[in-house]
Amino acid sequence: MLLRSKGTRSPSVLWSGRISDNAPVLRVTQRDGLVVDCPCLAFAGYAESSSSGLDTRVATRVGTAQRAILQFDLSALKGEVAAAILTLHAERRAGQPRLEIYECDPPRFQLATTRSDVRKGLAASVGERALRSHPSVIRAGDFSSLERGVLFDRVQISDKSVNQQLPDPDFPGSTLYRGSFTPLDRGSFSGTIETMRANYGDPLRPPSVVEEELFCRLYLFLEDDWRSTRDANKMAVGWDLRMGWWNDAQGGYWQATTGNGGARGTGLKLFAPRGSNGGSQSADRWEYQGHSIRLEAGMGIADGNPYESLRPVTSYVYNLDQPTGYGQDLRHGTAVLQRGRWHCVEQQVRMNSITGPFDNQGNGQAVADGLLRTWVDGVLVSEFTSLRWRRHPQMGINGPWINWFYGGKQASEMTMHYRMNHLVLAREYIGPRTHL
Repeated sequence: MLLRSKGTRSPSVLWSGRISDNAPVLRVTQRDGLVVDCPCLAFAGYAESSSSGLDTRVATRVGTAQRAILQFDLSALKGEVAAAILTLHAERRAGQPRLEIYECDPPRFQLATTRSDVRKGLAASVGERALRSHPSVIRAGDFSSLERGVLFDRVQISDKSVNQQLPDPDFPGSTLYRGSFTPLDRGSFSGTIETMRANYGDPLRPPSVVEEELFCRLYLFLEDDWRSTRDANKMAVGWDLRMGWWNDAQGGYWQATTGNGGARGTGLKLFAPRGSNGGSQSADRWEYQGHSIRLEAGMGIADGNPYESLRPVTSYVYNLDQPTGYGQDLRHGTAVLQRGRWHCVEQQVRMNSITGPFDNQGNGQAVADGLLRTWVDGVLVSEFTSLRWRRHPQMGINGPWINWFYGGKQASEMTMHYRMNHLVLAREYIGPRTHL
């Protein structure tokens, strides 16, 4: 139930919280005469003007700017209800408050393990171990090797993370990766697969191929210590649409100039004279000012709420229409990830189209038809169909970005562990595994 105060002279009441000596009590009398005291699971206060949570375990204020939600455990009720009495203890009050109580319609979290609308794909039709040989699959495998070109083309791992490659008991014969966030480093793991290489026949190094649409799937597991409440974290499936300019060093790679860290992309192809992006740019290059997408798990709840093991899922998306210089959080419906179990996460990205007029470099007008589609455990949880990332047709998807990075500007307040396995990059829907 939702509690709020109405009245005059800034009305408010400080109520005793669920772990206080005067905790809320819901006493229910059944038709058969049985009386049941239902324990209070949550007395959660929140301020409508703030995105930060409040610790309201001991006391909860309800006023003109604050509300509170009460939740009780009804599992002991077996018969028809005849009567119910709610008892609250007021510690202090101000003004002339009038308490209003409303029935809540709480969110139905989407935890898709038992759903009937699971979409099967390549993994179900050919088997997990046969995926890598399918013509639609670009890369597939476990984490037994992090050598370049096996699963990833580039990997960066923090020496502060756990960094273990372990046998996966959930899938005998395969190897999972176990990493961590620590208070010592915000970064943990970053792995990319390069699907767009430069054309070395052109000194300005445009891409030799442009990827317009891709699917990526990854299994992930958040361990029991995944409990940070300081900030959200980037994780698991993401996409590198940044491009930048082509650097010939280290076998060649796209040196990003925009699309993360507060550097807003323009979606344009520009001429970048030698040295315009620092000393490492030793020759004239084309520069593509692109964007990025990273999956993100929301903050946890610190006060023992019954939903504490769940994390909301968003994608942190840099795009042409983001309201600030930083990426835009796009919530994936009501989907949540649960600590202590494997989840299958898959995303589909399709670049937006472009229309004229075009300038001398070929930059046109970005059409709002870019696609980001997400499945959790084979169930479609969100579909964004009007995104804009590029204004030039040579800009595409430089592959998935499997990036575990904590928060924005501060490290985790505790050490938290995660696992991942079964990465697949393909040109069609992959889906959850159903057999080896």
